[in-house]
Amino acid sequence: MDNTLLCPVCQYKIQADWFFCPNCAKELKEKIPVISIGKQIMIYFVSFFFSPLGLGWGLKYVKSKDSKIKTIGIISIILTFAAIIFMIGAAKSFIDQYAKILNNIVPSY
Repeated sequence: MDNTLLCPVCQYKIQADWFFCPNCAKELKEKIPVISIGKQIMIYFVSFFFSPLGLGWGLKYVKSKDSKIKTIGIISIILTFAAIIFMIGAAKSFIDQYAKILNNIVPSY
């Protein structure tokens, strides 16, 4: 039995296990990345502690058709925004405390 099909765009003969058409570069099927537990932990760590970088993975993985990969992307985006909110709160707290110290040092007229 012949294992060839036709590309839906250019009608080039392709095989069923190909991810792209070699003639027109049409994506024939999505290649699902394998993400280990260690890589997930690294993604979550980077998303929280180096928050802007987490958006790269988050936006990449949230577009996936695989639900596990999409979940990793959503968690990465949530951790990124949580870290940003935490940093804004910590900065505001620091500024408020510093302002109190300065107000105690500088005499008011």
